[in-house]
Amino acid sequence: MIDRLLTSKQNDSAYTLLKEINIDKYYDDEIKACYWLYWLQAQHRLNISIKSVEPLDFSIHYFKESRDQEKLARAYYYKGTICEELGNNKDAVINLKQAERIVPSGKTKPWLTYAVYSGLAYLNNSNKDLAVYYGKKAIVYGYQLNDSANLVCDFINLAAAYNSSGQKDSTRHYVLKCEEMINALPMGQRAAFYCSMGVILKDTPEKAKEYFCKSIAIKPLPHAYKGLGRIYKSEGNKEKAYEMLQKASDASDLEVKISALKEIYEMRHADGDYKASSEIARHIAALKDTIEKTKQQEDLQGVQEQMNYQAKEERLQEKSNRYLMAAVVMVMLTVAVVLLSVMRHKKLRRIVVEATADITQRDEQIEQLTDSNMQKEKALHQQQDELEQQRQEMRKQQRNMDTRRSLYEKELSAGRLLYERLLNGETMATWEKKDLEHFINYYRIIDQPFMNSLAINYTDLSDRQIVFSILEHMGKSDEELARIMGISATTLRTTRYRIREKMLLRR
Repeated sequence: MIDRLLTSKQNDSAYTLLKEINIDKYYDDEIKACYWLYWLQAQHRLNISIKSVEPLDFSIHYFKESRDQEKLARAYYYKGTICEELGNNKDAVINLKQAERIVPSGKTKPWLTYAVYSGLAYLNNSNKDLAVYYGKKAIVYGYQLNDSANLVCDFINLAAAYNSSGQKDSTRHYVLKCEEMINALPMGQRAAFYCSMGVILKDTPEKAKEYFCKSIAIKPLPHAYKGLGRIYKSEGNKEKAYEMLQKASDASDLEVKISALKEIYEMRHADGDYKASSEIARHIAALKDTIEKTKQQEDLQGVQEQMNYQAKEERLQEKSNRYLMAAVVMVMLTVAVVLLSVMRHKKLRRIVVEATADITQRDEQIEQLTDSNMQKEKALHQQQDELEQQRQEMRKQQRNMDTRRSLYEKELSAGRLLYERLLNGETMATWEKKDLEHFINYYRIIDQPFMNSLAINYTDLSDRQIVFSILEHMGKSDEELARIMGISATTLRTTRYRIREKMLLRR
């Protein structure tokens, strides 16, 4: 009954029935295998968060043994799809390929065959040939099912694949097919597709602008704002470009936020608004630091989980050794009891001699086992010491990273303060060597290309000569240079001559 409800897409009803079942009361493997398949299928269709695909491993094992090809293919498909949603693309491809081996046999339902090919087309978006191959297979079954909503997804995936390979005519063809059928989607889902169509047709600004505007009219997607901002920027409409990019920078996705802020930074810098661009650059750097810290925390957590797993394995091994010792002792006690019983028989002396020899041999075995266990315990302690050293080294590295990051942030902060003071008309009269270094490091963030050019074209510039070159690059006049650096006009000309001389030496 539940399977019929899922087949007819009555997912809410199927899920309600499944929640009423206490699967722990059932011992039949077939019931359990079907239950976990239907349970995860219903949850996936209802967009309920799924944390693990482990229950499907039981279903897959059972359906393999029972040779139920349809349910086996379905279990592989949902395991692959859920793995993709959990970020495990490798296992996703493996399971969908397993499902693909079954679906051509004709023992599966058409919707499942379509779903497998569509999933493989999506997962192979980095391999354009495979994406097109599976995308076209999916479209064939999509037409057979008369499923307009899913066909829109396949059309947009094919358009993206052709666009990446530079086949513009095919790209436009599938974008237009998508546009023809997009009304089959619920209104709330159309925004993302209009946005994708705009991104794909970014080389056709007017059409891309039309799609981005349609997307925003339905739902304010950051990607649509960013795409529209880039188009306005290319048209020279700075006011609208700033407006759209600013909205895109409000995205919760840090990667999208950074991308939008970079566009704003480039425009501010090109307009000569260095103060605003420097603030944006600092904001971008802070966001990148946040992403990096998150990655480091994930890496540290992974190392800690691995160490915990190793410690658990070591404890299990130690426990196993203890059981082995106990078993040996029990065997020895049993042997002793048997020998005592045999001693009552007529051949007491011979049996006693044999038993004594046997006990001696057992003693030697016990001694060997004892020595072996002592060696294992010693190796275990050594491994634990090594793990503790690794933990201490990791903590030391973390502290060093934190110290270096804190020092770097302080130097950048000091450089920014000196830079802003110069912009506000102050001089370098009281600057020390470290002030020059802080100013240079901060300006490297503001104008990396210029600082790279200095390093390439000049040799052995002193810190003051680098600062002199930066001030000249900032557009300071000779009078401003002399006032800021506290030097005479003659010294100014001498400094400029020596800098040019080093450029000639470089050449």
